[in-house]
This record gives sequence, structure tokens and C-alpha cells, in this order.
Amino acid sequence: MQEDFDTAYNAGQLKFRPTFQRVKFKRMKKDIGDWLEDEDEVRYAVMASCPSQIGTDTEVMDKVREFCSEYDNISVNFSSGDNVVNLLFKEAQKMRISTPSAAAAEEQAVAAAEAAPVSTPAPAGEPTVDDRELIAWAKANPGATMVDRNNKKITDVGAYALATSCPNLTTINLAGTQVTDVGAQAIASSCPNLTTINLNSVRVTDVGAQAIASSCPNLTTILHNHLTDVGAQAIASSCPNLTTIALQRTQVTAAYKQQMKATRPNLTVL
Repeated sequence: MQEDFDTAYNAGQLKFRPTFQRVKFKRMKKDIGDWLEDEDEVRYAVMASCPSQIGTDTEVMDKVREFCSEYDNISVNFSSGDNVVNLLFKEAQKMRISTPSAAAAEEQAVAAAEAAPVSTPAPAGEPTVDDRELIAWAKANPGATMVDRNNKKITDVGAYALATSCPNLTTINLAGTQVTDVGAQAIASSCPNLTTINLNSVRVTDVGAQAIASSCPNLTTILHNHLTDVGAQAIASSCPNLTTIALQRTQVTAAYKQQMKATRPNLTVL
């Protein structure tokens, strides 16, 4: 199984190589339970085993499942064959990670920011007149590096077409449009060279901001007035070249703004 994980890590399917530990059944509570309940870090575990190795005795596995049911940050995967990593990939999408203390909030934000979207499906819906104009422009200018559709009736349909047709974009202004997290995620997936983006007065939340932060490390300027501390933390931690962030009319707390100014002295916080 460790070889399978190493292969997946080297292929880029996993962002982190897990730490492996063989645990005796009678020491599960001590070795695993205490580790999962650490209040200073966000932690999760995957319990994996092969029932075929213990014959027909299912009692042990039943007890393991009973133990694991007490935690929401542990996943159980028992496989009698095939590549157990395949099962783990599927299970990881369903797993909930507990956040046991406020001290772990920033670490959680960083982890969320690092979870970059692999692909974004085309959004449903009829394009607006402004969408159609943008789609036609994007198809005619695939090498474009800048686009400004401020206060136009651009929806996620137009944003998706723009991002997928113009992957070299570095400056995007979609302020005052109808774009949501779906459109922001499309931009994140397709425009890795982005340096400046204006998302003021749109319906993009921390989710879209986290996607952009994780996929656009060259970002220097972002205007986004629907952020909370979570989104702001994700941007600050994932974008080392950031020079300007506009936080007027956001839900970012005054305490975090001060922290950001203290830890990033070269960053202009508007």
C-alpha cells in the first residue's frame, strides 16, 4: 500500500505523502485516539487493513469499525484485493475533518487553499447578451492577457468560456457582474498566470477566493469585498507575491487585518 501511495504522490495525485504506522489492535485508543484528539492541530487518519490476512474472523474488524465510528476525522478502508489507494481516493472525498480548536483555524485555511480544483465542469444556464459578446471576444483572442467587463451582465457561463479560451490572462476585471464561485473556480483552473483580479460586488465567496489563491501563486492584487478571515488567510498564505488586497466592506475582522499588516509589512491592505 505504501508503494501505491508513493506512486500516486510522485504522479501528483496526492499533495502530501502520508505517514504510515502499524498499530496493534489493543493500542488503538492510545496510539490513534489520543493523536486524533490533539487540540492544537487539524488531523485526520485513514484506517486501512486487509481482512483476507486474518481469515474468516470478522470480530476484529467489527471492533475496529466500532472504534472508528466515534470520530468524524477518521476514515475506514478494508480491502481484500486491488489497489487500496483507489478506495482511499473515493473515501477521502466524503471524509469530514474536525477542527477541534480555534488555534487550528489558520492551518485549516491553508489546507483548504492548497486543495486546488482539478477540473471545473461547464456551468449550466443560458448566456446573457454580454456573455455572448464575451464568448465571441474570447474565442477571437485566445492569447489575450487582460480583460475588463466591469458592471457587465456576465454570468458563470461567460466566465467559464473566458477562462478556458484565454488561459494566458494575467488581469481580469469582473467587478459588478453576476459571477459566482463557479466562475471563480473556472478562472482558477484555467488561468494560472493571473496577477490581478477584481471581484468586487460579485457573488464570489471564500470558496472562490481559496480556489484562486491555491492555483494562482503569482497573484499580486485582489479586490474582493465578500471575504471573511478564512478567505483572506488563504490568499495571504498562498500568494507570496501579493502586494495589494482590498478588504473594504468585507467581513474580515479588524484583528486579522492588523495581523496581516504585521506579518506582511510589504502588503498594502486597503
